[in-house]
Amino acid sequence: MKAIAIDFETANETRASACAIGLAWLSDGEVVRVEERLIRPKELRFSPINSAIHGVCADHVRYSPELPDVLAEFSDDLIGATLIAHNAAFDMSVLRAALDGYDEPYPKCSYLCSLKVAKRTWPELSAHRLNVVAEYLGISLRHHKAGDDAAAAAEIVAAASRVNGIHSISELARVCDIEMGRLFSNDYVPCSGGAIFDRKADKKLMWETNDAESDKLAGQVFVFTGALSRFTRDEARAYVIANGGVVRESISIKVNYVVVGSNAGAKLTQAQKIGVKVLSEAEWLALISGGGVS
Repeated sequence: MKAIAIDFETANETRASACAIGLAWLSDGEVVRVEERLIRPKELRFSPINSAIHGVCADHVRYSPELPDVLAEFSDDLIGATLIAHNAAFDMSVLRAALDGYDEPYPKCSYLCSLKVAKRTWPELSAHRLNVVAEYLGISLRHHKAGDDAAAAAEIVAAASRVNGIHSISELARVCDIEMGRLFSNDYVPCSGGAIFDRKADKKLMWETNDAESDKLAGQVFVFTGALSRFTRDEARAYVIANGGVVRESISIKVNYVVVGSNAGAKLTQAQKIGVKVLSEAEWLALISGGGVS
């Protein structure tokens, strides 16, 4: 599995204002390649505070390529890779917001937050910011330089793998009790903590078709509500999205199925009132294992 750490620097307070990207390739526990590119944001507005932090201003990027062109350079590497980012919620939101501005699809890949990994691996640290963890591990870092930050995130994951005695990103996520995030062409599932790993049979069923995406749920709209016990909402959401379906948070006549756990509450009542089909967790698993929607 390809592992590439990614870091964005932004021009201003908006997520869509990426002005620099750093990428670091991780192979067999070593950073083997680092690339850094300046990016011209669609809106050439730089906050003095942001420029003071990372040293990039409007004049530096005025003639630089925009994000879709930069990503196109690395498209073969990114598709199907596992991305690594320190505070992945930020970097993935920058990536999504910037691509949304161009109406461009997201790269299809998984991602892992090295900040979460650091918190689980070195809980004795008082803080787990990138520079703090890098200093603790003896990693050389020019902080807020995109290439350096990406390389440091990759080295943190490599160090955590060595500490835990494992050799794969997916196994590291499992040991650290982290659910890896996923990017689809037009949606995503966040990287989250607290995965429940004794659900192996159900989880295998949920994910085995995600690696080979299909359209078997195309046109179907789902809502998940209540406390699910056999799989997480993120797992279910990822399965629906990967197989062409849509997940919503609210009930309407456009919803095809409501999957309910315990204490489902008002959403269940509303679904029953307007005639939306309700599925238990067992019925949901039967539905997806049958290869289609009945």
